[in-house]
Amino acid sequence: MKLLTVLSAFLLMAILPFSANAEGTHHPDVKYYAVTFYADWCGSCKILDPAISQARESAELDKSDILFVTMDFTDKETIHQSLMLSKALGLSEYVKKAGSKTGYMVVLDANSMAELKRFDKTNDSDAIQSALKQL
Repeated sequence: MKLLTVLSAFLLMAILPFSANAEGTHHPDVKYYAVTFYADWCGSCKILDPAISQARESAELDKSDILFVTMDFTDKETIHQSLMLSKALGLSEYVKKAGSKTGYMVVLDANSMAELKRFDKTNDSDAIQSALKQL
């Protein structure tokens, strides 16, 4: 357990220099954050999540300058981990403002943190893919 904690700390230290901070700097390869607000118990998430996965795969979006991040609000542990991740990436203010609602994905400009796009269960993989390729 102690080794896992030490390894987690090293990983976090490796990520932090490239992550967003209070001054708004971030890893230079990241132009957009695609942040999914998810929970296992969320019916809308069960519809949206496969559409996002299919769009990512078919358009090879994981090779783009979009960093896909999931804020998992399933239980206390996943909430805690998600909030730590949001802080490490400089997304905590946005996540705090968004609250605990689930079942959607937002695309944020990595420099300004402005919301550019929003997707929910009404968007299929083609719509998500098309919108993200236009960024």
